[in-house]
Amino acid sequence: MTTNKRNDALQPGQQPARLTGFLNNIKPLGKLPRMNHSLDLLAQRMSNPDYIVFNRYALWFYAICIMIFLLMCVSGMNGSSIAIFSTEYPYGARGSQPLLGTPRAIRSDEWLDHTPWILNQYLRADRFSTKDTVVGPGNAGLIVNTPVWHFTTIFRPEFWGFFVLPFDYAYSIYWEMKWFIPLTGIFTLLLMLTGSTSASIVGALWFLFSALTQWQLSWQSLLPDMVGLCAWTVCLICYLLISLDDWKPLSFAVIGVVACSVDFAMCSYVPHLIPLIWLAVFVVVSFTIGRLSAILDPRFKRKRIAALLLALGLVAMVMVFLYRDLTETVTAMANTSYPGHRSLAGGAYNLTILGSHFLDFWKTEGRFPPSLGNICEATGFLWFTPVLFFCLPRVKAIPYHQKATFVSLGLFFALLWSLEILPIPTTVTRLLLLDLVPPDRTLPALGLANIALVAQALAWPRVFVKRRFLDHALEGAGIFVVTLILLGLVNLGLGNFFSLLALAISAALLTIAVKFLLEGRPLWFGIAVVIPCMFIYASVNPLQHGFDTVFKSELFRVVRSRPALLEGKWLVFSPSIVPSGFLTAVGCDVFTGLKFVPDLKDLEPFDSHEESHSLLNRSEYLVASLAANGDSDQFELIGPTILQWKVNPLDPRLRKIGIRYVAFAYQPPSELIRLLRPIVANPVSSFWIYELP
Repeated sequence: MTTNKRNDALQPGQQPARLTGFLNNIKPLGKLPRMNHSLDLLAQRMSNPDYIVFNRYALWFYAICIMIFLLMCVSGMNGSSIAIFSTEYPYGARGSQPLLGTPRAIRSDEWLDHTPWILNQYLRADRFSTKDTVVGPGNAGLIVNTPVWHFTTIFRPEFWGFFVLPFDYAYSIYWEMKWFIPLTGIFTLLLMLTGSTSASIVGALWFLFSALTQWQLSWQSLLPDMVGLCAWTVCLICYLLISLDDWKPLSFAVIGVVACSVDFAMCSYVPHLIPLIWLAVFVVVSFTIGRLSAILDPRFKRKRIAALLLALGLVAMVMVFLYRDLTETVTAMANTSYPGHRSLAGGAYNLTILGSHFLDFWKTEGRFPPSLGNICEATGFLWFTPVLFFCLPRVKAIPYHQKATFVSLGLFFALLWSLEILPIPTTVTRLLLLDLVPPDRTLPALGLANIALVAQALAWPRVFVKRRFLDHALEGAGIFVVTLILLGLVNLGLGNFFSLLALAISAALLTIAVKFLLEGRPLWFGIAVVIPCMFIYASVNPLQHGFDTVFKSELFRVVRSRPALLEGKWLVFSPSIVPSGFLTAVGCDVFTGLKFVPDLKDLEPFDSHEESHSLLNRSEYLVASLAANGDSDQFELIGPTILQWKVNPLDPRLRKIGIRYVAFAYQPPSELIRLLRPIVANPVSSFWIYELP
């Protein structure tokens, strides 16, 4: 009789004895079995078969996310492009640049507007005030995602650091939340929907590293945070619906619903909020339908109803108090010519634009089809949802609650997809408040629904059918041919912008991904989809430490040495919107720049005949130029979002609206210099700065 030397008797997950002994001799790895055992016990305690079933791998995923988040925060890292003030413009400190990557001009929403607003709140004379901030009059500072002294900041942990930490580290916490909140939130949501840890990890990473998410990561609306907060809110509401008789986790869930939903609402960008709210409604309704018998369990029903009503009541109370402080601001925004009076029908997108997202790998900041606008608007997600129809014949029996979720998400996807490409009239879109949503602003919610549907399909068990290699090769060839034809039609609609080689490589990558999706292989699907996205888009945002470009600039030193410069308003004369952004970043109260809420009270005195009211009553950039005839009553729209004010800096009305200082991005005329009071003798950071007489 011979002895079998193979390890056929090993249980799944068990290592051969010699390998286990070798690994245990490595000190950090020697503790791994004990840690895994502890995580198994913790996962078992946390799991609820009617809600989420955790395992050690899910807990390891959370732990790794937390460790990376803490490491980045402790090291003070962020992805701001604000160093562009030094690398491309003469305003920032010389030599300041990121550790890795390049500041990108297209990220102007971040480096020109949002980060300077945050710096301004931190540096201004009345720190963190909500009143009369650089974005507009009244409490406009509450709706632009900056740190403010307001009770709602209790629910916004991404801004807590600014009140207690040096700016570099506080900003690092704020920035790292941009990936931490969506990654953990989407993972938890997908785990609740699919029951598969691997499919949920793939889906969460896929959303985070998709082209649209990375190119829009630094938007003022906190877009990725918004999606993650929506996911967390949905998960916590579903927990309240299914929770057992344990008051501690129930209390934490109530607090979590209030915190996440308020933080979500405070992101304040309505065109992104509305589709995500509808997505949340579809998921919660399908969750309720799929687990109705467990939810209505008479042993826990009263406590669940009480907890849910308490959470919703607290959210309503917070929002009532918030609306009290925002009534004037909301009214002003609603009455603007743009965007307040915007009402949109469906059909502004088409299949060519959506199909172009399969070619995102070949788009760069400087090279993309001109018809798509700019790189941030030109990207999206890989729309694999139509492929799922071909998955259905291959899967085994699907649990009822997953069927309910799949159908609900499918209906939601079809609704938004129809809104993108069909000429749905405003009378219909208005019923769902979707007339306030430009088609491209639905993409984050549509992308999350697409990923959730694909993650569900990846998690479903497949019917085993033994197939030959030739069968796989023929199927793959068929998918490749069909995909190549479809991409060719898309490229034709884009004026043959992409090369045949780009189409062929894209078709090959998509073929591999589709094959793994059809066969239900989450890991290999993730390698085919997520890894290329990580490789291509992870460098969209630079890696930098600190804010030397601002804090070591000449202008910052001058302003900090003369506190009076922070007291009055500044008017910046420049043909560009950029100088106002840098002056804002050093803490000055800049009257020019981007105004979310138009400052009609101060500007209308310069519109004596009310000829420019529709131009003034808009959310837009304000730039100032010297009036040729000395008249300060001229306004001109010089771009879709830029209003030029031709003004005389010696106009006495400027003093009446609080403007005390002027800055020129160019040397002003000599006859004007004689009438102004120089603050310093020479230009500072390329600015000529003066006090009004």
